[in-house]
Amino acid sequence: MAAALTVFAALAAAPAAPGAELAAQGREFELTQRPSPPPYFAIRGARIVVGDGRVIDRGTVVVEEGLITAVGRNVDIPERARVFEGEGLTVYPGFFDALTTLGHPSAPGGGARAAAQRQGSANDTYSRGPDD
Repeated sequence: MAAALTVFAALAAAPAAPGAELAAQGREFELTQRPSPPPYFAIRGARIVVGDGRVIDRGTVVVEEGLITAVGRNVDIPERARVFEGEGLTVYPGFFDALTTLGHPSAPGGGARAAAQRQGSANDTYSRGPDD
């Protein structure tokens, strides 16, 4: 039982060990908190591509406490909002899946699935496992 408690105490102290080691080497580290984004902000004068494909030139996107509240050419910007000039930028308001292929044309030759089928798969007779 005493041996188990000793091991537990050693493991519990392990996360602190790297910091103690750095302090012992004479290095000091200051923990800082990254500033949070402003709760109210607007991106003004940008080219905005809306989800349905429409494009708004020199438009504005208003975000209030993490939610998009307005998108358009003539949008009122709240007084308390921090304004970012978006001239020369393209903005896609909203969340989107960066890994999606929605809207992309198909790859020539049938894509990755067809290529995998041409090369074979793990179910082919060529596959060998540790028991073969």
